[in-house]
Amino acid sequence: MKATLSTTRNFQNLKTQCYFELQKHIKHISISDESIKDMLCAELDIVVQTNLDKDAKISICAKDEMKEKLGRSPDYADALMMRMYFELDKREPIKEPEEKKNDDPYGIFIDDEPIEDIMDNPY
Repeated sequence: MKATLSTTRNFQNLKTQCYFELQKHIKHISISDESIKDMLCAELDIVVQTNLDKDAKISICAKDEMKEKLGRSPDYADALMMRMYFELDKREPIKEPEEKKNDDPYGIFIDDEPIEDIMDNPY
């Protein structure tokens, strides 16, 4: 089941939304290498929500704070977080308008019909 780009929860940015999506999928991730698993667990433990008591956008701690607490960059957690982008449904892309159907330099169309065709037929 895919999540959707949030319209109900107010996230500070896409990174924050991807970390919250990762929280839903983390139990389905299996890592066989124990050293990588330990590093990932340490990285994910320091990702915390900020401003819980304020009525503001949902946010997480800054990456600089994560680096300071961890002593290195949280690369494994960031990689998994970025993977969650593909789990979010994309909004419909804006479709490009079809090419003009005539050589009208002004390009005036109503319901994909050139305006002169509408004027010729009053019905």
